[in-house]
Amino acid sequence: MSRPVEIVDYAILGGGMAGLTMAQALVPTLQPGERLAVVEPREQYQHDRTFCYWDVAPIAADTCVKHRWNKWLVRSGGKTTVAQSDKYSYSYVPADAFYEQARSLINDSEQAELFMNQSAGTVKKTSYGRSHVTTSAGTLDAKWVLDTRPSPELVEAAETLQHFVGLHLRFDKPVFDPTTITLMDFDVSQEHGLHFLYVLPFSETEALVESTFFSAKVLSQETYEQYIHDYLRERFGVTDSMLDNAELVRMERGVVPMTPKRLAQPDNPAWHKLGTPGGFVRPATGYCFHATGRFALEKQVWLKRPFGSVPPIRSKALDWLDKVLLGYLNRAPAEAPEIFYSMFERVHPDALVRFLSNVGTVADTLSVMLAMPVWPFVKEAVGQCFDFSPKLLKPSSGLRED
Repeated sequence: MSRPVEIVDYAILGGGMAGLTMAQALVPTLQPGERLAVVEPREQYQHDRTFCYWDVAPIAADTCVKHRWNKWLVRSGGKTTVAQSDKYSYSYVPADAFYEQARSLINDSEQAELFMNQSAGTVKKTSYGRSHVTTSAGTLDAKWVLDTRPSPELVEAAETLQHFVGLHLRFDKPVFDPTTITLMDFDVSQEHGLHFLYVLPFSETEALVESTFFSAKVLSQETYEQYIHDYLRERFGVTDSMLDNAELVRMERGVVPMTPKRLAQPDNPAWHKLGTPGGFVRPATGYCFHATGRFALEKQVWLKRPFGSVPPIRSKALDWLDKVLLGYLNRAPAEAPEIFYSMFERVHPDALVRFLSNVGTVADTLSVMLAMPVWPFVKEAVGQCFDFSPKLLKPSSGLRED
């Protein structure tokens, strides 16, 4: 018995952050007769992660923001620097609010559909210029394919991973200063690699506390949780009794490849890799959410008719700078806390925020470079030979064209 064929204009493979962001940008632009399908293997969406960004430019997710902060601190070597911006806020979007916004938009459209609990397989170019996407429920005959599915190749190729566990805790007594984020606290154990604690305080009694590592090896769940508990005891004076009685609102964990490498785009001119496999993750920071939202808005002309190569999400020069920084940190990880601390202490907060958010001016970039240790970075830059082209990886056989 033949499998059913669904004819669509846009097939978005992967209904995670990147896939839903592209769908939100495309659905309002659909012309009469056009159809869009999103294929997502999850059975349902949950509040499984936290999306945060500095609001340096508008994105669709701005309407989902639940908390904003204008002060953030970085701590290293017993020193603390606190930055404040009257221009930009650090914004918090809970995943469930983001998912619900995107699902509502898709469900309200008669021309779009979200196929949950379905997995996408191979993408095959047809003789008549379209593509056939195999799924667990049938085949999509698509004019354009936007592929945001996770890429194990990038995780395997990355010398450094950003891996973390976060606990959203609620105490029955005041613990936190709700006005200030702990963006990076490096005054914790560095036994398993570059390590910092991150605290998003929603109130005096409630916060998301994450133990985050930049290293090659993912740790056990118990290890991250122990670091979080120890940190709360030492930094915030939380007692064992308070920890025992604390409400665990939710837990999240993640692994992000920190690498300038990216997947090669397919030969098929109608099939494009976006999101993490498309190089949307900032190599030196792991930031992706705001850049993806901006891409969907600023590149909408291309997104509507995605011919040719994917427009770059960052400049080649910025990718090269990240490559230099990653190369140096991989060789000298013990220097990382002081480097990050120096950036936040010496660079004006607005300039640093723009730089980290991919919208920095030349002056912003120069101010960040001047805050770095000069000679080690010059040596690393020479070693990189000013190679501005990222190394391309071939996708796994399961995702190649047939």
